[in-house]
Amino acid sequence: MRYISILALMLLISGNAICQQKKPVPKKPATPTPAKVETRPSQKEQQELLLKLQKAKEDSLTVVEEAKKKIERELLEERLKVEREEQQKKQRYEDALRQEKEANDRRLAEQALLDAQKLNNKFGYGFKFGRSFSTLSTSELGSINKTYLPAFTYGLFLNIPLGKKIALMPEINYISKGLRYEYEADFDQLKMNYVTLPLMIRADIISAPLYRIYAKVGGYGSYWLNGKLQSEIDGTTSEFNYEFDNDFEDGFADNRLDYGASGGVGFSVKIRQLVLNLEGRYDYGLSPVSKMESTPNNYVQPVNQSLNICLSIQF
Repeated sequence: MRYISILALMLLISGNAICQQKKPVPKKPATPTPAKVETRPSQKEQQELLLKLQKAKEDSLTVVEEAKKKIERELLEERLKVEREEQQKKQRYEDALRQEKEANDRRLAEQALLDAQKLNNKFGYGFKFGRSFSTLSTSELGSINKTYLPAFTYGLFLNIPLGKKIALMPEINYISKGLRYEYEADFDQLKMNYVTLPLMIRADIISAPLYRIYAKVGGYGSYWLNGKLQSEIDGTTSEFNYEFDNDFEDGFADNRLDYGASGGVGFSVKIRQLVLNLEGRYDYGLSPVSKMESTPNNYVQPVNQSLNICLSIQF
């Protein structure tokens, strides 16, 4: 019975399954699909479209070509600008070098000229020449119609530096001194020729590279070599050698040794390797030209006084 119940249950289950398989399934109504409408452009439209496409292509190529040319032009301009700037920079550099070289050459030339022309206080020697205007000190009575005796002077000298602006200057000169009286067109004069040995100290007052102004002070010693007595009366000139009186037989004697003090100022300028000096000097004798065995009252000793203006050249 048990087996019969099981078999009946299986048959029942199988029958339900078959019935369910054979039952029809209801279909959903289909959604209607719109029909496709195909439209084809006309030949004219196709040609216009092709022309537009062709023009768009050409325009695109033109734009690309112009952009390319613009880029190339900008690159070329940039390169040219860089080259110009480099060229200008190079030119400025070369100009600066040239100007600096020219300035250096000019400075060197000017310095060389200044060095060549610089007026240094160094050892040197030279000669001098000029004019002297001399007289003798006399009493007031003896000064009537007295004037200065003009004459020439010349000599040699040394320049021995003692410092940067000081020098010792020994000299040996030939100079004429004396006494002269003038009476309208006539005159009488005593001309005394000396060899003199001045010893001067020169000190610069103003010192510049090419010139200087200086003062000189010192003394001199002289020896009276010879003399001449000259006169002119009514157009007739006479001349005699001076005879020295060496003793006091007549209470009077000549003094052939002379010494005195000197001082003056001068101006120096250097021209190439030479130094030119223009100098004015005054000599005042301290030793009388003649001596008297006994001097009367109010006697004025005759001493030399001379103004010398000389031009000298130093090597």
